[in-house]
This record gives sequence, structure tokens and C-alpha cells, in this order.
Amino acid sequence: MDNPHHGMMVPAKSFLNGSAIASLLPGVLLVLLTLTGCEEQTNQYIAPPPPKVTVAYPEVRDFVQRFEFTGSLTAVETVELVARVQGFLQSIHFEDGDFVDEGQLLFIIDPKPFEADLEQAKAEVEIHKAEVIRAETEYERNRRMLASAAASESEVVKWKGQLEKAKGEVAAAEAQVALAEINLGYTRVSAPFPGHMSRRQVDIGNLVGGDEDTVLATLTRKDPIYVYFSVSERDVQDIREIVREEYPERNESREPMYKQVEVPIRLALGNEDVFTHEGKIDYVDPVVNPQTGTLTVRGVLPNPDRALLPGMFARVQLPVGKPDPVLMVPERAFGVDQGGQYVLVVNDSNEVEVRTVSVGARIDSRYVVEEGISGKDRIVVNGIQMARPGAIVTPEMAKSGKPSESGKPAGGKAERESEAGTDARRTGTKGPRGQ
Repeated sequence: MDNPHHGMMVPAKSFLNGSAIASLLPGVLLVLLTLTGCEEQTNQYIAPPPPKVTVAYPEVRDFVQRFEFTGSLTAVETVELVARVQGFLQSIHFEDGDFVDEGQLLFIIDPKPFEADLEQAKAEVEIHKAEVIRAETEYERNRRMLASAAASESEVVKWKGQLEKAKGEVAAAEAQVALAEINLGYTRVSAPFPGHMSRRQVDIGNLVGGDEDTVLATLTRKDPIYVYFSVSERDVQDIREIVREEYPERNESREPMYKQVEVPIRLALGNEDVFTHEGKIDYVDPVVNPQTGTLTVRGVLPNPDRALLPGMFARVQLPVGKPDPVLMVPERAFGVDQGGQYVLVVNDSNEVEVRTVSVGARIDSRYVVEEGISGKDRIVVNGIQMARPGAIVTPEMAKSGKPSESGKPAGGKAERESEAGTDARRTGTKGPRGQ
């Protein structure tokens, strides 16, 4: 019997009867659950590892209490070369700005008139010497004649007076010779000490040394060089107190301390962060200026390369007392908030803590920490932006080193700054980033 559907397409739904669908559902559900599980496993959050930071123990250094002042540099010797005789400038024997040695010839003023004056003065000496000879001869002759009553006593007295007068005129003429030689010497102007010449003030051919002094040029000696600075009355008292405690053997009733013990100073120019120039104190005013309330102090520094120029302003460090161990922390480790200076410390659990600190003097690129940390603390010195307070970090030591038990505060007077007419103030209280 023929199939009525032979040759005809059967609809697909005819194959998906109820029993077929029921048999397929478990497999479909299994596939869907598997896909959902994979998706959930793929989107699961995995916490990143703790950030790495570089830590270091505070460095322990011997530190001497220091005071800081503002000073000005002054040449040890400066002289204006002035024409001491009148004449026409004949020649110049240096270039503007040259370094000259002691005794080097610099200017020549036309010497001819002064040579003539010298010759005339010498001639006057010869004339008066001849008068001495004549007066001496007449005096001796009349003295012999007086013994035989051939001459009067008045003649003897007369020629004796003439002789003494002639001798006086010889002495006066010789003094004129010496004066003429001096004036002739003034026509040659030489350097009284080694130093640098300024530009010339007068050109060749000009008349110099008239009624007013004519400045030809200026000579300045720059090595060594002086620095003058003012110490406030408060600082003077503080320094004297430290000296009495640290140097009880010093005799205050005799010479001042800078004459008994060499007192070093260090200097930095305006564009320098490090006090690299070293010298010593060589003079202190004996009294405090009552108008400014300051004491003027002078230091002297070697200046072989002439890097320090007269007229420059500089910062001067004055160390006082004996060294004590202190804790030093790099400048980059400090931060500032409303509570003041702080550093980040990694504790034993590798958790970041904030420590408020009291910052003192600066030495090179480090600061003295007077309070707030110990020698065992691990200070964050790099990666500070990733070290959040309370967060866990992975610390890496900056360099080999061991925690230290030593190191103590530098003291409230560790570093002070003073200007003329003002009281001193601590330079370290604001810290490296709070100024």
C-alpha cells in the first residue's frame, strides 16, 4: 500500500515530538551550565601583589651643632693706584683684568721733568759742599792766627758760623736730592701685591696727578678672601653657653676662643646647596653693636681658583661644640601635611605607617631627624607614591646595612640662621619640603 506522504517533505516539528524534546533537555541544560560556570570563573577578581617600595635604615653620622648666617665676601686687600706726581701718562704695561705679580710695572708717568729736578738737587749739594770746604779752611786759618794775635776772635767766630751754616745747607740739599729721587720713583707705578687689575681709568697722554688725586686703576687681591657676617645677641649667648660646656679648659679672661682654638667655618654661595668652601674665623668685634644688636665676625678662606668674588653674598655655617651621633634621612623621604613633616615607615608586618618627625639641620642631601623615628625603622625612600598608610607593601632594602641603636637628637640649637638686626631662627623646623 502506497505511503500517502511519499515524495512529500515532512515538517521539522513532526520530528520534535514531546518525548524527543524531553530527552534533549538534560544535555542542553548541561551545556548551558558549563558555559555559565566558565564565564563566572573567567571574570573572578584576583588581587594584585603588594607594591614594591625601597626602604633604608636611617644613617648615623657624627654631627656638630651648627649656626647659619648670611654674609658678604670682601677682598683681603684692595688698593686704588693713584698718580702721586703730576705729569703726562707715558705708557701702560698691563691689559685690563690681568693678574699681576707683586712689583710688576703697571704705569709710567713722563719722568724727564723729575730727572731734571734730581740733577739740579745734586748740583745744589755740590755747591754747598764747596761752601763747607771754604768755610772750614777760613775757620782753621783764623783760629791759628788768633793764637799768634794775628787775627781777631770775632773773625774766628764768624767763620765758625759760616762753616756750620754751610754744613746745614749741604744737609738740606741732600734732602732735596732724596725728595727728587722719591718723586722720580713715583713716575713708575708698580703692583704692591699680587692680584687682579681693574680696567684702566686714564689713557696714555692724559695729564695725571693734578690738584685732585687721579685714580689710574684698582688692584684687588682675591686669595685668600674675607667673609663678614653678623651674629645676633641671642646667638652670641647660645654659642658662649655651648663653648663653656664643651670646652671648660678654655681661658675666657685671656685671648678670645678663635685665637686659642681654630674655629672652622663653611660657606656656600647662593646657587650652592652644599657648604663646600672651608675656612676659619680670624677676627671678632670685641663689642656688640647697640644699634643692630649684632656682633660682626670675620672669616678667612683660601680662594686659589678665584671662584669666590668680592661683593658676593653667601651662607656661612659655624659649627660649635663637639660631634654627637644623629640619625640622617634622605631629603626625598620626607612629606608634608597639616601635622608637619613626616616619613613613611614599614613595620615588621610590612604595613606602612606615618611618623611625624622633627627635622633639623641639612647635611648634603640629608636631614637630621631629631624626633619621631629610631635607628631600627625602615624608611621608605623610593616608591613613596605607592606606599599608602595602612597598606601592605613589599619592601626592598636600598643598600646593605644594619639597624642602629645609636643616634640621638641634634638638639634644639642644631641649626640656626641669623641676619643683621634680627633674632636667629631654626632652619630645620620646616624641613626639606615645608619651606
